[in-house]
Amino acid sequence: MTSLQAGLPINHPNIKLIDNSKLKSFAIHEGPQDLYQRFVDSREKFLEIRHSQMPDTSSHPAYQDYATVRVDGKVVAEIDNNGFVTTSSALGAELADGLPGQVNGRTGPVLAQARAEYIAGLLGGKVEKSASALTQHQFEALPKPSISVDRAAVEADPLYHDLQKIKQARTLFLAQQIGQSATTA
Repeated sequence: MTSLQAGLPINHPNIKLIDNSKLKSFAIHEGPQDLYQRFVDSREKFLEIRHSQMPDTSSHPAYQDYATVRVDGKVVAEIDNNGFVTTSSALGAELADGLPGQVNGRTGPVLAQARAEYIAGLLGGKVEKSASALTQHQFEALPKPSISVDRAAVEADPLYHDLQKIKQARTLFLAQQIGQSATTA
């Protein structure tokens, strides 16, 4: 075990206090370009995530039932056209390591079928295909639901306005840098 994993007591002889008087503080808009850009990119990504809207998949065919697995007449698992399995927590834990992740690099109905057969075989059950089961070709032809970003909400967010101020300050800072280098040259 490393000392990091084991932890170090605060009074360990190898731990030295950081002298804050030697640290140089700077505004992000005056920082190195790569640091500034990483900061801006991370804030923009955060804003997009904050204002993302998940698509309504309740009626999307890919999320409809593909099959159920019955054991002794009781439904023990439901699988949708994507191959997502719904089952009890106890059975889910038992299945976690053995369920196929894909079939020949594909997901969708081929995966749903493989998972249904695996569960039925493991439990001695029977696979019953649903009326809403898709073929692999039908599944692949479906438009994929996508997450959308509410741009109006992003632009109304106070963090967005703060970021715009930082970008303006960066533009001014760079202009001053260019102006100073032109006068010294």
